[in-house]
Order: sequence, then C-alpha cells, then structure tokens
Amino acid sequence: MMLNYKLTNSVTLHSEQNPGITCVAIDAGFDDLLLTGGKDGSVALYNRAQDKVIMDNLEVSLTLKQVLSTFNKHTKAVTGVGFALGTAKGGKQVVGISASEDGIGYGFTYQNETGQVTEFYKYDGHKGALTGCAVHPISYLGIFASRDGSFSCHDLAEVI
Repeated sequence: MMLNYKLTNSVTLHSEQNPGITCVAIDAGFDDLLLTGGKDGSVALYNRAQDKVIMDNLEVSLTLKQVLSTFNKHTKAVTGVGFALGTAKGGKQVVGISASEDGIGYGFTYQNETGQVTEFYKYDGHKGALTGCAVHPISYLGIFASRDGSFSCHDLAEVI
C-alpha cells in the first residue's frame, strides 16, 4: 500500500555552476534547521520556518533567498554533514560538521546573534576521500568515514 505524503516545501540550494545537493541532515533539537552539502563544496544551513538560507556559498542567486554568512572551505563535493549537540531552538549557536571528497573534515559554529561562521576544527588525517560523517545525537562525538577503509572518532567538546 502506498501512503500519500504532503510536500511541505522544495528548495534549490548551492551553486548554479555546479548544482546538486549531495547530503542533508536535520537538527534533532530543532527540526526547522537543515544542513546540506553540495557538489560545489559548500555547506548551507537552511531554516524551514523562515524559508531562509543562513549559510551558503555566495555564488547562489540572492533573488530568492537571503545569504547571511558563508562556509565554503571544501575544495571538492561535500559527502556528509551533521549537527552536534548544542543546537536548539533559541540557542546561541549552531554546531555542525562536514566531510568531503577532498579528504578533510571540518567542525564549525554559526552564531545566531551575529551571523558569524567560525571553523573550530579541521581534520585531514585520512589517506583517502571522506565518504561521510556522523555526530552522536546527545554528545559532541563526531565521526568521519574514509574511502581508505577507516573511520576516526573526535571529541568535539574539547575544541568548541
């Protein structure tokens, strides 16, 4: 039996020159926040309630969405994104991680009050491209998986 679901919204994000969303995460504490990673190497934080892109590559058209800040450190497609504990409705900051085919994993914060994005962690210890990432739902444990056949665990609480 096929169930009918209602489409709430559909949004196009990331560069028009290299379009495509490669991964997505929903904040467990505030389900209106979505992180997306793109083929263009950028990470976007989207607020569904406000229909607003909070972080994104500045090449994206400004006619349909307001870009407040940018996080565009990756040089290849983003393969994973995740929210860390501490992101919550009314919270002062959003904490996230991203992984990429460039072999680098980043941790970053977005300050709700100032709109500033800050890289707080960079890991490039794998010998291959990163294939994904995950964050423990109730802690600051971040994990990066690599094409080299390994994964690495990181205590992000020590560096935030």
